[in-house]
Amino acid sequence: MATKISFNGFFSDQAKEISEEIKKEHRQLFHYLSEVNEKAHQYRGLWRVRSRDLKRLFAAALFNRALTAYQALILLIQKGFASEARSTCRNILEAKFRLAYLCNEPEAAVRLIAAGEKRRADRLRDMKLGKLPVPKALENQDWDAVIAKAEEHLKDEKGVERKLPSIRQIAERCGLEQDYLGFYSLFSEATHSGHIEINSYLKFNPEGTRVETLLYGLEDGDWVELVALQGAGFMIDCMEYSAQILEIRSQRHFDLLFKSLLRRNDEMMERFRELFIEAHLEKRVASSGKKPRASIEGWRSSVRRNITNSVNFWFAE
Repeated sequence: MATKISFNGFFSDQAKEISEEIKKEHRQLFHYLSEVNEKAHQYRGLWRVRSRDLKRLFAAALFNRALTAYQALILLIQKGFASEARSTCRNILEAKFRLAYLCNEPEAAVRLIAAGEKRRADRLRDMKLGKLPVPKALENQDWDAVIAKAEEHLKDEKGVERKLPSIRQIAERCGLEQDYLGFYSLFSEATHSGHIEINSYLKFNPEGTRVETLLYGLEDGDWVELVALQGAGFMIDCMEYSAQILEIRSQRHFDLLFKSLLRRNDEMMERFRELFIEAHLEKRVASSGKKPRASIEGWRSSVRRNITNSVNFWFAE
């Protein structure tokens, strides 16, 4: 007997059927996402990291982290995990910020290590004080020595503390403030279960004055194109930043691969931007019963050719 979402959620037969419909409905989009994934793996074959250069090692590791998240993003979108897809897209954007930081700050790799070791030292100190449970492998040890070992990278040769800037500070220093204030802030709602994200689980009456029902299950709709295309764009950015760090940005093989990918990305962004705007104009007309004050073509011309502006329009309604 076929199971329903109300009985077994995203593992139900009904959910599988809806997932297949999402794949069919967005066939062209998923084909493009697959292209980006293939190009990203071809790019990985252009470099080898064999040195002890921390900057290059971090760049390679961050790129692999972003690529793993990108593939997870595709799977989540196909399965209708809307909130989780938005949160994963934020992960790719955060990798982009850190790669940009590696490009712009000579001490970035050491500061990233110091920040991680500081958090580890804090956890060890909490274990020593009994605030956290202690794994058996860590019992009966010299806590002070272990903590001191974790903290040995926290200061430079002159004794000055190494501090990692916040993600916002990194974005500002690297000229990526718009990404931070826009999509990073938006997708953080999903990561932190903010009230805006929680609203997607509620259905309000037409007046927006009360909740009619709780929503649960797979989601389809405009968010698919929005999140998927932004995730692909961030993945492409990660490719370019890491190529600069790995010093292959000017190589012919990379240039040929990257230029074709950029052209394809521009085509897809433009195509879905038009569809996105038309869909929301139709929704606005349907909900108000009135025609827009300007023609669709006139309204289109007032929107910069950037999907970021489309999402601003969407959430401002």
